[in-house]
Amino acid sequence: MSEVQAKVVDEVQEEKKAQIVFVAPTELPQRATFTAILESTKRRLEELVKTNPNAIVDIHGKYEITRPVALAIKSFLRDTIIAIGGNVRFKVSEPKVIEETQEITVKVSCTIELPNGQVIEEEALGSCSIGEITAKNSKNARSYHDAVATAETRGIKRLIETILGEDVINKLILEVKGSFEPKDKESLKREVIQKLNRINSSRKKKGKNPYSVEFLLKLAYEKGKISKPAKSLDELSEEELKKLLSSL
Repeated sequence: MSEVQAKVVDEVQEEKKAQIVFVAPTELPQRATFTAILESTKRRLEELVKTNPNAIVDIHGKYEITRPVALAIKSFLRDTIIAIGGNVRFKVSEPKVIEETQEITVKVSCTIELPNGQVIEEEALGSCSIGEITAKNSKNARSYHDAVATAETRGIKRLIETILGEDVINKLILEVKGSFEPKDKESLKREVIQKLNRINSSRKKKGKNPYSVEFLLKLAYEKGKISKPAKSLDELSEEELKKLLSSL
C-alpha cells in the first residue's frame, strides 16, 4: 500500500469514528403529521447538542455544529420520513469556485414526498473561502478539500433550518455557548488574518502589493490603533487584537 493510499484509509477510518448515528423510530403511526416529524427532529437535535460537548466547535472563528452532527440530523430526518411511508432525496451540487475571492460554494437540495402526496422542495447554499482554511493553518495541504467539506456542512445546516422552519441551530448555539463567535486570542488572530486576506484580495484586483502581517502591525501602531510596536500577532494581547480588528 502506498503512502497516499494509507493516508486515504486513515482519513476514512477517522471519519467513521466521528460518525454520530440516530436511529429513527421503527414504529410510527402512518398518519404522523409532518409537523410531528419536525418536532421530533428538533428534540433529537437539542438532545445531541446539549449532551455532546463536541457537537458545537469553533470552526474558523465561529461556533458551528460539526459535520457529523449535520449528517446525523439529515439522516434522522430522512429515515423518520421513510418510516412512515414517505420518500426523501438529498442532492449536493458540484462545488463552484468564485475565482475573484477564492470562495467555494455548495448547493444542497432536498425533495420530501409525504404519504399523503404532498411534495416539499427546499435548497440552501453553503460557502467557505480557501483563505479561511489557510488562515487557520498555512501548512494545510488539503485546503480545497477542507473548504468544500466546510461549505457543504454549512449548506446542510442551513437546509435543516429551512426545513424545520426556524433558526433552531443558531438558537441552540446561543443557548449552549452564549455567543456565535468565541473571543479567545486564537480566534481573534484568525479573524485578523481573514480580514487581512480580504484586504489583500481587494488590493490585488487594483494591482497593488499585498500587506504582510508585520507591515499591517506597523501601520496600526503608527496610526495609534495599537499601543505598542509588534512584528507578529502573537505579541498582541486579546485587548490589542480587538482594537486591531475594529480598525480593519
